[in-house]
Amino acid sequence: MKKLRFALLVLIVFVSANFAQNAKISSKINKILKSEILKDAFIGIDIFNLTKNKPIFSFNNQKLFVPASNQKIITSATAINFLPQNYEFSTKFRTNGAIVDSVVIGDLIIKSDGNPNFGNEEFQSVAENLKKMGIRKIKGNLVADISWNDSVYWGKGWMWDDNPSEYLPYFSSLNSYFGKMKVVVQSGSFGEKVQVTSEPKFESLLIQNNATISISDTNTLFVTRVFEGNRNKIIISGKIPQNSVDDFEFNIENPEQIFLEILKEKLNSNSIKIEKELKIEKNVPFIADLFEIKTPIEFILNRLNKKSDNLFAEILLREIGVYHFSEPARFWKSQILIDSLITLSGNKPENFTIADGSGLSRYNLISPKLITDIFKYFYKNDREKFNSLINSFAVSGKIGTLKNRLNSKKNIGKVKGKTGSLTSVNSLSGILTNSYGDEIAFSIIVNNYSGKDSDIRKLQDSICKILIKGK
Repeated sequence: MKKLRFALLVLIVFVSANFAQNAKISSKINKILKSEILKDAFIGIDIFNLTKNKPIFSFNNQKLFVPASNQKIITSATAINFLPQNYEFSTKFRTNGAIVDSVVIGDLIIKSDGNPNFGNEEFQSVAENLKKMGIRKIKGNLVADISWNDSVYWGKGWMWDDNPSEYLPYFSSLNSYFGKMKVVVQSGSFGEKVQVTSEPKFESLLIQNNATISISDTNTLFVTRVFEGNRNKIIISGKIPQNSVDDFEFNIENPEQIFLEILKEKLNSNSIKIEKELKIEKNVPFIADLFEIKTPIEFILNRLNKKSDNLFAEILLREIGVYHFSEPARFWKSQILIDSLITLSGNKPENFTIADGSGLSRYNLISPKLITDIFKYFYKNDREKFNSLINSFAVSGKIGTLKNRLNSKKNIGKVKGKTGSLTSVNSLSGILTNSYGDEIAFSIIVNNYSGKDSDIRKLQDSICKILIKGK
């Protein structure tokens, strides 16, 4: 009896202490919610102690918000749940002919599942593979098989006037250089010509360079890519100071055509000749696979979440649908899997709107509780999947979009999270470890504010600091 009374006493003390801690945390967060910077804002918060399986704090946690790049959490979680653990994206190189001596008597065909990780190293690897096979000439065409993707190249609700920004990628069956190009403008002394280079370089890129060098420190340089004409044309105007360098990034239009142009140039520079044309077709018949270039899903998830890469998110989302329902990639196929994950997390899909995989669309409407419910589902049912998800996130004070946030000695490395931002939208969700070693799931989404983004981020960080302290 004495042992039972003692156990009950310990339990009462524990519950009371836990309640007191949560009360202190709630009081501090409620004080933050009265901040002047939230006077015209709509904010939702959900905080849950995964270790103790207890809620800590909520405010508007079931209301619907535009999540911005917090949408990538849902995309990533869906991929982790419905694709094999060691899944790999693949770009296959095929032929419809025979190899005679050092010549391919036929076409070189490229077939990909949208593999978004294809840059200098991968293009060089193609040339090296062909040389290892003794191939020095393609006596046919260079053919892009784009049957993986449908004709849709942007997400539902994406803003046309964000084009040609680098964060608005054209997605395709064949992608390269993360769907973006960098234009570098460099000046010398007054009277010299302004130099312009691009990465990547490709044959159809047009550069109209009207820039001049200024004798003062005034920089009026303006660089853009034209909207019309379905082309990659860069126009440069204005003045740049002497002996200075400036760079600009844009998305790549017609990514499959550009892929072929870059590949052709790379093969030529490695003494591998393409005799005929560059072609873009669907469902191209072939005789043999020659080799393939692979990218593991872990790399995709890491870049997607740590760098908040929109192209990687959209390609990953579409591949989930293709894996389960076959080509071509269509959003509705992936939607079925997203809805399944939402159901598994204890929610109803019809209560939310999912428009894309990256969060660029303002049609997306989700709740903070949906995000923490997904964390809870993985934490309870599959720790391996839970770790795969949170380990792909940015880390406070260390890596990714949180590298310069929560970077004091007390907070560095304590938060693994996903940021998100659009105009008047700012979100931060993830997992943090408090001073007691508990793992805390949290989601903070702010919409419709008129103040500075930096002030909203400071507010989110202040809430995280309270949670890390744990009282």
